[in-house]
Amino acid sequence: MSKLLQLINHLKMQVNESMLTPTQQMTLTSILHAWRSPKRLNLAGPVGSGKTFMGWVLAKQHGATFYSSPRRFKADTINKSNIVIIDQVPFDELSQRELLAEIQLRQISRTLFISPRPLPGGWTKIELASPTPADLVWVQQQWTQWLLPTAPLDQPHNFWQLLTSTL
Repeated sequence: MSKLLQLINHLKMQVNESMLTPTQQMTLTSILHAWRSPKRLNLAGPVGSGKTFMGWVLAKQHGATFYSSPRRFKADTINKSNIVIIDQVPFDELSQRELLAEIQLRQISRTLFISPRPLPGGWTKIELASPTPADLVWVQQQWTQWLLPTAPLDQPHNFWQLLTSTL
């Protein structure tokens, strides 16, 4: 197993709300508030903004099932949860309709679609901005508490760069 995969699996096992940056915590609050009425949300944001990480937090702390892609969701025919989070949702409307049909067939009550940009259609959209310099410094300071390798001192531009720079 590669170092990156080991690190990601380690993070998934430990993930919790306290590991989110202040910016991500505000977005998480928006997601939880919006999930009260619309059952289908779209979390969008640029690469490295922490969308997948937020999906892991939501899945672990709220009993949701996290799928890394729509293909994995479709392949898993057993409902593990009434709440589903699907990452890497394609932008095209046909793929989204197929996903929604599958979600309705399985009677899943809440769904969060994660995408790099807002999806077209009538979705309730929540956007996660790129991390601020303060967010990145905060994450670097947390590494040792998370039992991860020490992050380098140079300033990456997003969370993905920060994570991979520890290898």
